[in-house]
Amino acid sequence: MDRRVKERLIGATILVALVVLLVPEFLSGPRTAAIPPAPRPEESLRTYIVDVDHIGTAPPQAAPASVAASVAASVAAPTPPAARPQAVSKPLANARPIVASAGWTVQLGSFANKANAESLARQLKAEGFNAYIAPIGTAAAQRFRVRLGPIADRAAAAGIMAKLQAHRHASTLLPPSE
Repeated sequence: MDRRVKERLIGATILVALVVLLVPEFLSGPRTAAIPPAPRPEESLRTYIVDVDHIGTAPPQAAPASVAASVAASVAAPTPPAARPQAVSKPLANARPIVASAGWTVQLGSFANKANAESLARQLKAEGFNAYIAPIGTAAAQRFRVRLGPIADRAAAAGIMAKLQAHRHASTLLPPSE
């Protein structure tokens, strides 16, 4: 055979082999990995949004000392499971937000959607904790923080965080504001 014919046949053979091997890969699409099972509700993750623009600023209003004392007393000793109410009778939308002025605070989440914050606060109240919603930000970028407090000392706050962890709630400890 002529040398040019041999080179063309070898080139054509290589091209056919590449087409046979690579074209099915391109046409079949991406390979799908095994889909992991959906997480159980108790293993689901929560997303926390930290608004760093307002760190170190004074809260918009201070809670009266009597309200702060009643919040600290009710947070320190959650009700036993048998005495917990099954439903919350008054809606959270009408409740006045309490802002912790002095003492430690436990934050459980920050939500862009007020309904999500109210749902978590309602769940915490059903579990015996006295939770409140603290709105922060402007109307365009408003967040609703779900918190417990004010708590007199760090040890008591750490105890409450341990109780929250037993109820499968992730939380963050916030120091007293200036």
